[in-house]
Amino acid sequence: MNAIADKNQLQAYINSLSKLSDDLLGIEVDLTAHPFSTGQTELIDSIKNRKAGELHPLVNRKAFIEHLSKLRNGAEKYLEEGHV
Repeated sequence: MNAIADKNQLQAYINSLSKLSDDLLGIEVDLTAHPFSTGQTELIDSIKNRKAGELHPLVNRKAFIEHLSKLRNGAEKYLEEGHV
């Protein structure tokens, strides 16, 4: 949010989050640039120790959608409160 300069940029960000959560895209993996803020760093051991045939811990559509929802809710609140 610190790089958003105005309401138009913020609305574009919100729209992008909505597009990413579209079921037609079917995105299941969140490869965030900030894994420490999304709980992904806690998955390192389970990724390293994953056995053949086990699902990869990062393949989690539900977690991805929940993350997008939190981001969208925060951005909408930021917009409503007039921070931009």
